[in-house]
Amino acid sequence: MTMRIQVTTIAMLLCVFFCYPKTAEARVFFFQFGDVVNEVGDLPEGAFKKLPSDLRDADGPNRPVAAYKCTEVSILWTLMYREDCAPVVVRNGTVLKSQDAAVTKAMNAAVGEAYPDGVPIAEGWESYGKWVVGPGLILAFLLPFFRRSAF
Repeated sequence: MTMRIQVTTIAMLLCVFFCYPKTAEARVFFFQFGDVVNEVGDLPEGAFKKLPSDLRDADGPNRPVAAYKCTEVSILWTLMYREDCAPVVVRNGTVLKSQDAAVTKAMNAAVGEAYPDGVPIAEGWESYGKWVVGPGLILAFLLPFFRRSAF
């Protein structure tokens, strides 16, 4: 039994090491950490005017939108922690940046002014799930040490 647990643990760690994607949305594992883009609405006129002409003409899903990019930690699809939320301009899930840093800063500032309350608020399981999942995980790791034959 102990050997099976060790082999499973090693296999899981190798899988995490070799299959670890860079964005939080792509993670299949029960633990997610990374940058998450939350779209909040249409692009404000001030930011729209600063876009290159080829991006201004895009329609449908290719149209740039206003969003907030946050760093999030999730366990079992439960939001445990969110930080560093910043307004950004997004197209197809990719944050747009200009070669001129001042233009990028002006576009992001226009998004921040248009959507000052754009940081997503956790609802439902995202908001109260951490009070169930957190203690549950802590107990899952601690309880075996209080049994007579721990391992």
